This record gives sequence, C-alpha cells and structure tokens, in this order.
Amino acid sequence: MVQTKVSSATELAYSADVSTTDLLTGKTATSVGGWNSGNGSTVAELNDGIHGGSGTPIEGTWTTVGATATYNVGLGANNLGYDLTSIQSIAAWLNVGFGNQGYTVEVKLVGATSFTSLATVDHQPLGSAVGATKVTLTDTTGALETGVEFIRFTATSVNGGAGSGAFVFREIDVFGTPSTTSNIGRLTLKSTGSSPTPVIGGIFPSVRMLEFRPTTACSWKKSVRAATAAGEPWAA
Repeated sequence: MVQTKVSSATELAYSADVSTTDLLTGKTATSVGGWNSGNGSTVAELNDGIHGGSGTPIEGTWTTVGATATYNVGLGANNLGYDLTSIQSIAAWLNVGFGNQGYTVEVKLVGATSFTSLATVDHQPLGSAVGATKVTLTDTTGALETGVEFIRFTATSVNGGAGSGAFVFREIDVFGTPSTTSNIGRLTLKSTGSSPTPVIGGIFPSVRMLEFRPTTACSWKKSVRAATAAGEPWAA
C-alpha cells in the first residue's frame, strides 16, 4: 500500500479536492459512535461531498479518540462487492493542530463475518498551527482490497493528546469499481512474524492462484484463490 501525504499552512488548501461522486457520497453510516457533535459538527459531514469554510459552525466532523463510522459500500452491479482503488481523507482547521489526522481503516468482504485491518494513517505535520492535511491511500496492484461490502473508519489520537487528541475531518472519499471476481473460496494468510494466522473465507476444492502482496505493516499477505468448478485441474 502507498500512503501519499501532503499538508498546507492554508486551512482551505484542499477544498477543491473533495469528491461528490465517490462510493460514500450521500450514504448514511450504518453504525456510528463517539463523535463530538459540538459547534455544528455532524457525522454526515464526513461524506457529504462538501469541504466547508473556516471557523464555526464546524462544516466538518469533530473527532474524539476511538470515534467510529461504518458504511455499507454495497454489493455492486455484480453482487460481489467493490474493488477499492483509493481512499482520500482531508482534515483542516484554523488553529490548535486540528488539521492533523490519524485513523484506522477496516473492511468486511462479501460473505465475511468480521472486519479485517486495511490501513493505519498518522499524519501530523502541522504541530499546533493552522492548516490542512490530505492523505491518499492507493496500491501498486491497482486495488487496496477486492470484494468489499463494508468499510469502517476509527479516529485515533493526534497532537500528543492535546485538545483531547481530536481533529476535524472535512471529508473522507472512497473510490472503487464493482468486483468481477468472487471472494468465495478465498484463503487469506496474514503474517507479521513467523506464525501466519489463517482466515478462511470458503471451501477449497482446488487452488488456482497464489498471490503475494505487502500490507501496510510491511508484512506479507498471501491470498490463495480456489476454483469451484468440479474436476478442474490444479494450476501450474
């Protein structure tokens, strides 16, 4: 995964970069918790396609440490979920370092029973000053993850805990296309050490492909996809 991080001493520097056509625009979070609703802040402003101006009332979403928002991205045109191609987050405020940002991203694949970690973001270049930050997540393979149905964001602490460790999200954008390959029959092994932990997503009558790709923790993710056609031979 590639994390592209930029910042500016101008609060509204990235206001024109907000998307109004991404996968989250206009969606209502299926589950939320812990957000600060003071000074006009609302969870809906995480993904309303509007950056907003300076000062109060806040035209953005004020975090607390551990605040979460979960979205149903959907099953897509093929009922297989979405291949996520990029995620963009923008934070900005007029003082006290609330333009810094930190959060985690988790996804739940079609047919899965639990969420898995996708990324951890920590971008705090502003100190306690005015400014804005933008982070873009991409992957050299073209997809951050495939077959995604739900995505969850959790705010983490910034500024060393000053100001309650909070910041102001102006927008989160998620981009992707409908998946064309099913995740049924997929085995994912995630390893950050010598002992991989298997997560089984289906039945494996035969193995067609072994794929290796790095995760955000510089570990390796090994994806084994199984063919479901009866009598299909093992791939070379």
